[in-house]
Amino acid sequence: MNEMHPLNLATLSGRVILTGISGGERCLSAVAGSLTAHSSGEPVLLDMSGIEALGGSALRHLLQGIQSLETCHGSAIVLANLSEDNLAEADLVADATRSPYISARLTGEALTHPEVRGPLDEKVAKALRLVLQAGEADALAVSQLSNESGVVTAWNNRLVSLHSLGLLRQRKVGKRKLYSPVIGGLAYGS
Repeated sequence: MNEMHPLNLATLSGRVILTGISGGERCLSAVAGSLTAHSSGEPVLLDMSGIEALGGSALRHLLQGIQSLETCHGSAIVLANLSEDNLAEADLVADATRSPYISARLTGEALTHPEVRGPLDEKVAKALRLVLQAGEADALAVSQLSNESGVVTAWNNRLVSLHSLGLLRQRKVGKRKLYSPVIGGLAYGS
């Protein structure tokens, strides 16, 4: 995994209160330059330390703007160090946009307690939990771990969906595609 470089929104935007579409535009402008060399598929780590108030419109505009950048295609968004109120706002945005994100704590360079938050289809969520449990798995292994009858192709489609959201890494071994969490220690639904 490539090293993630945290982008502190308060420092980059020069603001501690981020509200409204204009607040989202301001933040997007502030971070866009730092993401020009970002590797597509690698998580984008936003450090929310110092953000006192975070509005849903600002966050939605910022996240959708980051995800539309070519260098951030297929990249999960990690929101680190959210206050309790800002975490609740981020959850509302995730529910409204049907877009999961990863919350975490960032201390120095150490990222801890990464957790996928937000809505996932029930079967996609199950596929994620099974990969998290296994550490790394292909569609056949996930199908077997699920103890459900059904075709492996359905599980493969769910894994591809999780990969496109940036929540799982994919690597090829021969013809097999193996999937693993994008961040070590990742949890879901805890």
